[in-house]
Amino acid sequence: MEKNKRRIRIVFWIAVIIVSASLGVFTAAFDLNASAKKVLIVIYLSIVALTSIAIDLMWYRKFNQKLRSLQSVLLQEHDADRYISEINALLMGKKSPQICSILKLNLCAAYCEKKDYSTAKELLLQINPRKLAGINKFVYWADLAYVHFYLHEDEKAVLILTQQKTPFSKLSDHTHLGGLINILLIFQMLAEGDKTGARQLLEKARPQWENEHTAPDFEYLDKLC
Repeated sequence: MEKNKRRIRIVFWIAVIIVSASLGVFTAAFDLNASAKKVLIVIYLSIVALTSIAIDLMWYRKFNQKLRSLQSVLLQEHDADRYISEINALLMGKKSPQICSILKLNLCAAYCEKKDYSTAKELLLQINPRKLAGINKFVYWADLAYVHFYLHEDEKAVLILTQQKTPFSKLSDHTHLGGLINILLIFQMLAEGDKTGARQLLEKARPQWENEHTAPDFEYLDKLC
């Protein structure tokens, strides 16, 4: 995928050089006035910029499709080692901070599946959350709080939940993040000594959010309660 993008980029810039040279010959041959030359150059540069953006968007779409196609390896096949290998292959040669951050978020999920929370934490601490946008930013903070709890670093986890209280409260019913947010809130109540509140939230959240993926978390929380 990366090689294809590089080839497309090379072809694109060769075309830009050729067209730019042709444009120079054209304007000289037809002796265009300064105003006409300016309009022509603005139009040409706009086309170049839009084409460059389109190439990036096309590549990013293929990148997302590749990531989605790998989800079944982790979620259905439960082959975390293969998933890690595939994501590391995608990570090789990547320079974009945004792309690298997204891939490391996915690696974190795989290491959590393996219950290797120390490695998951190391990966998360390599990410600059400012480089993440939209839901990925909240996934980052939720994952970091999650691994802190499992590493018995409750104060750090509770601090994150306190700082992210407003966005997390809005995501408590989110299709993909709701289960994790409720699990984190139960952890927080236990860390703060509120076992009664934790038990009540566990009994409320478990029927709604327990599935093959979250069952180990709910079982663990049940024991803690």
